[in-house]
Amino acid sequence: MAEVASSAAPAPAAGTPAAAADAAAPAAPAPMEVDNVSEDPILVSLESEAKHVAHAPLVDPDAVEMRLLPLLDSEGRLQDGTEVGARVHALCEKIPREAETTKGVLLVVLRRTCALVEQDNGKKLAMRAFLNAGGLRPLGTWLELADKHRSDDFVRLLLDALSDLPVTARLVKASDVGKIVKRLKKDRKESGDEGMDSAYKGLMQNWYEKANKGDDEEEKKLVALEAQARKATEKKKRSAKKRSSPCGNLREGAPRHLHDIGSVAASARWRGGSAPSTRHNLLTG
Repeated sequence: MAEVASSAAPAPAAGTPAAAADAAAPAAPAPMEVDNVSEDPILVSLESEAKHVAHAPLVDPDAVEMRLLPLLDSEGRLQDGTEVGARVHALCEKIPREAETTKGVLLVVLRRTCALVEQDNGKKLAMRAFLNAGGLRPLGTWLELADKHRSDDFVRLLLDALSDLPVTARLVKASDVGKIVKRLKKDRKESGDEGMDSAYKGLMQNWYEKANKGDDEEEKKLVALEAQARKATEKKKRSAKKRSSPCGNLREGAPRHLHDIGSVAASARWRGGSAPSTRHNLLTG
């Protein structure tokens, strides 16, 4: 019987060019064990609220995440104010359909922000602006897609986020998310998935309780708070515009108009303290 040759290639002889090349080549790096969870409060939050996101491979942030970062505070919540909420809604509309990790990060940010809504008016304004801009619509689209692909971890994260949002009956009806949730719950029940059927039922009960609170007085307070915030923003913009105008950059007390310059010249002549050449320079220079 013929001897079977080994499939492994023989090692190059010492001193040959091939051996020298092998020696110069860097060793292949060992596989890196990635542990995303650390003392970082955002990652700790992901570990407790969205494990499938916390343990996903670390990747460079995409364009949407880079735009989201300046809108966050040091604890991974949305910054205060109505402008922030509206910009976050615009970012939701830009997330690609299959970018589940990016969606998960944004949902955790929303949940962290909602945790302070009751005691922080700035966070309340941010979330109100997100919802008033139509923030429920993209979340409903994400829910339909995740349920279709039976991505149950992400579906549960979406249901938790939707439960946390300070929604009203008006907002739910305007977005059609309520109809989507009812339909998906019915599908899960008919398929015998009791766990997901219960999860959808929990969201619906949460929304019914919020809708039946009869919070007309609270709504009036929020509307007044939003009006106050708009006035403050407009005042800030006017101040910034005034500072950037040419007149705003002039030295304090300096003449700002031609008639002021003429008045300065006339006053100096009356006092006799200004030579004709000086008056000429004031009017021409």
